[in-house]
Order: sequence, then C-alpha cells, then structure tokens
Amino acid sequence: MKLRMLMATLLSCGIAPAAMASGLPLQIGMYRMGSSNYIQIAVKGDRLCYNGFSSRGSAVGSIVPDSKFQGVYRINGLDNLVLYQQDIKTLLYGEVNQMNAYTSDYETTRTIGTTLQQCLDSNAPFFKREGISPSPLPLFKRQNPLPR
Repeated sequence: MKLRMLMATLLSCGIAPAAMASGLPLQIGMYRMGSSNYIQIAVKGDRLCYNGFSSRGSAVGSIVPDSKFQGVYRINGLDNLVLYQQDIKTLLYGEVNQMNAYTSDYETTRTIGTTLQQCLDSNAPFFKREGISPSPLPLFKRQNPLPR
C-alpha cells in the first residue's frame, strides 16, 4: 500500500516510474519553499545531514537511504518524512502522500552551523530540534528515531 501511495504521489509531481528507479542522489545545497521555509543538505565523507529551518526554529538530523525505495531518503528523528530529489533543482520533502517541492536557493548563504556540524561529525544517528513551539508543518512532526 505504501509503495502505491509513493508511486501515486511521485506521478502526480511529474516523476515517471523510470526516473524513480534511477534514484537521483540528493544534491548538496540550500532549498526553499515559499519565503521562510528552508532545507539544507550537507555532506562530509559518506555522511549526509538535513537542516530544516524556518522562523519557528530548526531541526537537524542524519539522513539515511530508505531500505525499500531507491532514491528515497529518511531523516533520523522525523518519522514518516522522506526526501526525494525530483531533479537537480527540486527537492521533494514531506509525508509520502503530502510532499512539498523545495527549489534550489542559490542566494541564501550556505554556512554550516554548529548543530549541523555536530551531525556531520557524528557516526551515530543524530537528531536535534531547536525552536519555539512545534509547527503544523512537517519540519517538527516527531522526534522518534527511525527503526533499524
């Protein structure tokens, strides 16, 4: 059932099944949705980390490839949320049936903050949330680590 839902969502975003099978790797950089929601993907060696932030706060977590779907990535600490690189400039993020498109943002400064650096330097699953109160956006949905 989840595979069908993922396929339907990706097809609705214009992603053909063949593109999904190719599994475009995550592109390092900054992505933006609207005027105040950002995702930063950073890498150090084989380690990928996510930094999602808005005016309400931020969440930083290690990224792992999904064990079932090629090209789909999970963020430690944010259950049920996935990342999918639709094309080189578009990152899809959210629950499988409610993914939002974030576009490359070449104007925002790409600095590596302290928490993101901690994630990159760690070998263990990493998650840290900072901010005011939980947002209705998926950025702050859950704090449980991914099952192994």
